[in-house]
Amino acid sequence: MKPRLTPAEWAKTHRKYPEHAGVPGDRDPWLTPYFVPFTDAVAEGKYRRYVAACGAQMGKALALDTPIATPAGWATMGQLRAGDTVFGSDGRPVRVIVAHPVMTDHPCFEVVFDDGERIVADADHIWTVSRTERNGRNRRTVNMTTAEMVAEGPMVERGGKRRNLFSVPVAGALDLPPADLPVDPYLLGVWLGDGNARAPRISVGDEDLEAMRRQIEACGYETNAARERTCWRVGVFEPGMRGRRGGLNAKLTALGVIADKHIPAAYMRASGSQRLALLQGIMDTDGGVENGTIAGFTATGRELAEQVRDLA
Repeated sequence: MKPRLTPAEWAKTHRKYPEHAGVPGDRDPWLTPYFVPFTDAVAEGKYRRYVAACGAQMGKALALDTPIATPAGWATMGQLRAGDTVFGSDGRPVRVIVAHPVMTDHPCFEVVFDDGERIVADADHIWTVSRTERNGRNRRTVNMTTAEMVAEGPMVERGGKRRNLFSVPVAGALDLPPADLPVDPYLLGVWLGDGNARAPRISVGDEDLEAMRRQIEACGYETNAARERTCWRVGVFEPGMRGRRGGLNAKLTALGVIADKHIPAAYMRASGSQRLALLQGIMDTDGGVENGTIAGFTATGRELAEQVRDLA
């Protein structure tokens, strides 16, 4: 006599979903592991019934053009497929289990964040938000739908000012392994900020000259300095390559940044410490602090400016 299968074992063996389903074919019950203990307990005769309260996992939609960060760069919600990798709220890569068919004729709202970002979300989309009572007290983390936040009113008048009732926790920094980068990320950041667009030379002011040369040489490069009319010109070389062709200039050319300053994709998806070093190099040259509290960056090219924003 064959041993009796548990409900989960039976489902894995015999249950199939049609081709138009979100996950067609064999149904693995461990896609919803929270149900397995319930069904097993009922099958064993321990309980006659149970009640499970959970999200239906249906209709929690975002607009197809919503930007989504992936280890390979930016994608959109409409481009994602089952098996793709995206980043979770903690910054760690996670796999897309199901990509549901596109839904239409759903009530939607445009959600505007205080940094100017806008996302179009289904009324039933669930947000994890930090919620403050209207009296300004008892801040707590709750799950709410877009429609619930709209119905409650996202703003409140308090103390003569309009204040937000809801805020979304900041996601963790992208958690990625170290990348094999041809140019040290700090040096690339310095060059993107104050480098000659066609050569591995950097313009440096009088007060920063010695500190900047020490920083660059600590990254494993050699430098020389020549006085120009308004600043110092600092040449940067790989060890033993001074006066020779190739070297650092060839690597910058291979990265595609000569005469086209931008952050290469490999650097935007390097490890956290490598991305931080890149940002530090950029801020040490074209960055600054306003009013002692606000860090700012100035660039003449829109692409680089937007990349620095993403990097930060």
